[in-house]
Amino acid sequence: YEARNGSIHDNLTRANRGPNIYIDGANNVQVYNNEVLDATGETKAGISLGIEDLSETRSTSGIAIYNNVISGNDGGISFFVESEGTFSDISIINNTIVGNSGAGIDPQSRSFAGTNLLRNNIVTGNDRDGAGNMGVFTA
Repeated sequence: YEARNGSIHDNLTRANRGPNIYIDGANNVQVYNNEVLDATGETKAGISLGIEDLSETRSTSGIAIYNNVISGNDGGISFFVESEGTFSDISIINNTIVGNSGAGIDPQSRSFAGTNLLRNNIVTGNDRDGAGNMGVFTA
């Protein structure tokens, strides 16, 4: 919880109970050049951004997710809030999100602030390519 100024990159994450990469209550984290495959947990996305009740700030912000391959999970990129919190300044750029059994990208109906970018992603072949309130993103 509450990680700051870090990066998760150049990994192969496969067949975890899921989600394969989970970022909770973090600020200024980059997630790039990862292969995120085959999370085994039911309803678990390849990459999930969360805000759990243990978070003191109740926010996840400044997260950049780019140049990843996300496939074979129950969802591509998802957002989770245990009870309350806000996502802000989230960038999802240049990812390949294909062949997931849930939504490719699912912000659900969470609270978003700041500038949230969704740009140049390949999102196809998922049960639903987009779900939830996609209007929280700008191109």
